[in-house]
Amino acid sequence: MLQTVLRQVGRALRPIRPGLGKLAGSSARAGVPLVVRSASFSGVMPPRLSVDGDGLSPALSWTGLPGSTRTVVLLVQDADVPAPRPFTQLVLYGPATLDHLSEGEVPSRIRGASPQGWRCGRNGVGLTGWLAPAPLRGHGAHRYAFQVFALDFAPRFAVTPGRGAMVRAMAGHIVGFGQVIGTYERR
Repeated sequence: MLQTVLRQVGRALRPIRPGLGKLAGSSARAGVPLVVRSASFSGVMPPRLSVDGDGLSPALSWTGLPGSTRTVVLLVQDADVPAPRPFTQLVLYGPATLDHLSEGEVPSRIRGASPQGWRCGRNGVGLTGWLAPAPLRGHGAHRYAFQVFALDFAPRFAVTPGRGAMVRAMAGHIVGFGQVIGTYERR
């Protein structure tokens, strides 16, 4: 009964979606284009990457970082959440040597730096780590944008940054940008 009600709510909210134009990277066309790929999905994301499976973070890789890159930032946002702006699944930043993440490498909670030197900021629920896709049943397919930014400086934060603090820190420092989009739907 509850699942039926949730699906009906999801269907009723289908028209409410912020869209790709409200992603953090929608205005980040500055700098060189980066090529972002995932070995975990091509278009549609498999259930193992969602709350319906193991909730693994996907394998990602990127190429084309300019020589002036000091920091790499990965923001993952759900462009189709029924809200005024996209929902943040992950904020991750690390050194310019960071060019890939293995499947399952980013846990749902992490404190401090990983062995590879990257750190996580706060996601949409305030935790540091990967938040697996969990779109509202019946709402339709959601687009998850895996956005990679190359920055020409290394930002420092007094507290763990969320999406807003990271976007403010990146302003005027983006020397490269690329993204890959995966979709996921819960029926």
